[in-house]
Amino acid sequence: MKLKILLPFKILLDEDDVHQVYIDTKEGAFGLLERRLDCVAAISPGILSYRNQKHVEIFFAVDQGVLIKTAAQISISVRNAVRGDDLEHLHEVVTKKFLSFDEQARQVHSVVAKLESGFLHQFVDLHHDT
Repeated sequence: MKLKILLPFKILLDEDDVHQVYIDTKEGAFGLLERRLDCVAAISPGILSYRNQKHVEIFFAVDQGVLIKTAAQISISVRNAVRGDDLEHLHEVVTKKFLSFDEQARQVHSVVAKLESGFLHQFVDLHHDT
């Protein structure tokens, strides 16, 4: 099978030698083999793993997204994904990467809250002036 992992800004993986794919979806975890029926599934944040024809297992941590399987092609589009050589290494990479995302989200939330507060103060002042 052919597996593609697509991010908003690049193609993270384009692999032709895929034997099996395991993924978490909103309906639960399942595996894909070449003869499985075509399908579309919403992906939950979690671990994606696949085995190539040599039975080497490769892991990715993926954010939410969508999976589309048509014939021998599996396309996965997610907001973010990280490759890891093993689950322990992947855990370390995800922890570091997503902790920085959490900090960025807190900073954005703080800026938005200040903007909303300033807007409300100006609106109240404008209302009192009329």
